[in-house]
Amino acid sequence: MTYREKKRYLEQYVYSKHRLIGLNNELEEWQAIATRTTQNLKQVMVANNTPGKRVEDCAIRLAKIEEKLLTEIEKNEVCLQNVQDTIASVKDMRRRELLELKYIYDLPVWKIAIEWNKSDRDIYYILRTTINSIKI
Repeated sequence: MTYREKKRYLEQYVYSKHRLIGLNNELEEWQAIATRTTQNLKQVMVANNTPGKRVEDCAIRLAKIEEKLLTEIEKNEVCLQNVQDTIASVKDMRRRELLELKYIYDLPVWKIAIEWNKSDRDIYYILRTTINSIKI
């Protein structure tokens, strides 16, 4: 694998985590829409006892999002395990910690540099040499 491919492999968990956050936000938005719709319908439903197309659409959309969310959670767990296994294969403890900070906790390089009292450039160099040394 090339350096770029290894880096993408390590980034898969972070990307998965961001997809989960996006799906969760979408779910919350649709739950709010469903709540507002049902509250409005309670006020309007006098003569007609059917919930209406809008409630049905919200329910269908919520079910689809929840299904996507469950699938993404499963993928996320697999990604996390893969990335953790790859990081665990690094012999040097300090370099393992750096990979965890970057690819599990999603810390930007500048924050890691401050925490480690190093320059951004030093951190990028350590990341690059560590990633190049990994066997995937």
